[in-house]
Amino acid sequence: MGFAEREPLPDSSAFFRPIGPGTNARGHFHAAVFPYRPLPKGNISLRETINNLLTTESARTVMHLLADEREFEGVGQTDLMRGACWVGPLRILGPSPQT
Repeated sequence: MGFAEREPLPDSSAFFRPIGPGTNARGHFHAAVFPYRPLPKGNISLRETINNLLTTESARTVMHLLADEREFEGVGQTDLMRGACWVGPLRILGPSPQT
């Protein structure tokens, strides 16, 4: 799970980090690591995949996904070797704020 923004907002600067060199985009992401299981090619259903996974397995760990290119003090880059990733816009449900 994670969030990203193309144009950083002042309130999120404490939580979001640059997602890579050459972009102003910032984000904060996590990944749950499960034992290996083959996934079908192409589009897969988020709901079906997560339901099947959580009824048969437990996560081995949850980790931060990082893009830290600092030469000396950086922690490095996280590489997703195999797996699935779902991406979509954030929608806030409920009444619109009054302006």
